[in-house]
Amino acid sequence: MAIEITETSHVATVWYMEIPQPRGNMLAVVMHNGDGKWYGRYRLRWYRDEKIFNSADARSWVDLKTKNPTPQDLVDGLDRVVALLAAGSGGQVERLDINMTGAAALEAMYKMSWCHLEPQREND
Repeated sequence: MAIEITETSHVATVWYMEIPQPRGNMLAVVMHNGDGKWYGRYRLRWYRDEKIFNSADARSWVDLKTKNPTPQDLVDGLDRVVALLAAGSGGQVERLDINMTGAAALEAMYKMSWCHLEPQREND
């Protein structure tokens, strides 16, 4: 599972939080993949090494499930989830309201210190 943003993806909101103990982070997003079907997803990552890509870190993914959600329904739901995670971990949440599509959404995210572009591998 992943959070993949393509030219047709529309990103509403992104959350990020470093988790101090145990060391890790949380990334969450509300978006659709160009089909208008909005979804909310978050990922918890627990560090096992210092690698950004191809690490041995443990990850768990959660999708918000609701019938015919609006983007605001999902943002409100993830706001609550993220607030609970922050309260329990002592982490500081960064929230970025993007409301952009494709390259513009990625450009907005790349300005954040926690966002990294994975290098392209040959034959990709």
